[in-house]
Amino acid sequence: MNKINSNTENTDTISDLDEHEEYTLCETDKDEDTNVKEIDSIPAQGDPNNNKTQTVDSSQDQVLHDDSKKLHNNIKNKIDNVNLPDKNGNCTAMCSIPFDKFMIMCNSCKSWTHYICTELPMYQLYTLTSTSRKYTCSKCTVIPHEFREQWKLKLLPSLDKQKPENINKGDEYHQNLITNLEENLTAAISNVHKASYDKDILHLKTELNEEKSKSEKLSHTNANLTEKNIELREQCKHQESFRSHW
Repeated sequence: MNKINSNTENTDTISDLDEHEEYTLCETDKDEDTNVKEIDSIPAQGDPNNNKTQTVDSSQDQVLHDDSKKLHNNIKNKIDNVNLPDKNGNCTAMCSIPFDKFMIMCNSCKSWTHYICTELPMYQLYTLTSTSRKYTCSKCTVIPHEFREQWKLKLLPSLDKQKPENINKGDEYHQNLITNLEENLTAAISNVHKASYDKDILHLKTELNEEKSKSEKLSHTNANLTEKNIELREQCKHQESFRSHW
């Protein structure tokens, strides 16, 4: 009986424990459901889609950061590979401006010139620095001998005149200079056209002489035919008169 009672008590105790465990589990489930609801009420922390979006954004930012870093390194390498002149060197224009990155290298002598010292328009500097075209400094630029001679004979005399200080005289001076340049330009164009006209005139003269020679030949042939025609008529008349006598 004692054993039976003890077993009964153990059974009751186990059943009580089971009920307590079930109750505890139920309470835990309720707490977890409550926590889940509370988490669901904060989409920025508990939404899995939001976490995925944040992960994608962070990966894209990392890729952009890496690309930007590579581009920066490439540009830095290009700048480092450029052999800028030393501080003791001189600009080709012999200016007093210190050396900086706003310089361009001569393709012939490999010397450097400031952008402003080249005296080139901005679009030409942009073309030289952004394309494969090469720059040649003023010292290495070869000026044709013909241009130098024309410059000395025609343009220099007008430029060597003393520039007037008066505004009216200055306008007159510049107007005379413009007129002189226009006359030189007109003369150069006229010479070119004259050379072309001479060729055309020579060609026309040749054609005219050929046509004249053809006309003379035709006139000579026509005269011969006329003479022969007269002779034939005389012969015909003579034959007719001879037949009439018979």
